[in-house]
Amino acid sequence: MHMPSATSRVYNMGEITPQQLGEAIVGFLRTNKNMIAEGTPTPEGFFLQAKSDSDNWKKIAGMDKAIQVQIIAGGNEMATVSIGQGKWSDKVGAGVVGAFLFAPLAVTAIVGAVGQNKLPDEILGFCDQYVMSGGRNIVASAAPASAGQRKCPSCGHPNPQSTRFCANCGAAMSESCSVCGAELSPGAKFCNACGAPRDGAEVVCAACGTANPAGSRFCNGCGAALS
Repeated sequence: MHMPSATSRVYNMGEITPQQLGEAIVGFLRTNKNMIAEGTPTPEGFFLQAKSDSDNWKKIAGMDKAIQVQIIAGGNEMATVSIGQGKWSDKVGAGVVGAFLFAPLAVTAIVGAVGQNKLPDEILGFCDQYVMSGGRNIVASAAPASAGQRKCPSCGHPNPQSTRFCANCGAAMSESCSVCGAELSPGAKFCNACGAPRDGAEVVCAACGTANPAGSRFCNGCGAALS
């Protein structure tokens, strides 16, 4: 792994996309660092920004200051992750990508003011683990989900209810029905929208009640057609 500077690293991403890594970093900053973070895909890869709502941050850094992370895709599955500073942009949350003023990292006073002077290293450390694990299972065991949280279906990590992608492994927090595309409820064996069985779920015969393997067209018990 090449390290051009303390705040920039080049990764061999494999099958991981810049957006997947970017969304995972956003989740890490929200869940683990209690920061306000948001990001958006860019023509080059992914851009995200984060700030703290603490009083120290507001007094020293100002309301418009933010830590920024750029992920720029290269050839041969390579990507560069760079950490810098700039002004907070309300347009990022709306997916509007403009000409952001991305400065080399000089945020020691900013992150130090809120007791997070190790934040750049922690962000890059998170990227190290995420990429090395192939985007999954960054922690060995997941903490139990508390009220207002739900576990990732992939790695079991607890996330806020509104999270779309797991902060730990970057996997989607919900599954979709393979027939109609509707979101499946956690633990449901059948789609709430169209009634189709969840992939891998047994199909129960309406005529005799026999449980049949997923994908069966006829009941193993009575031969009736399975809908």
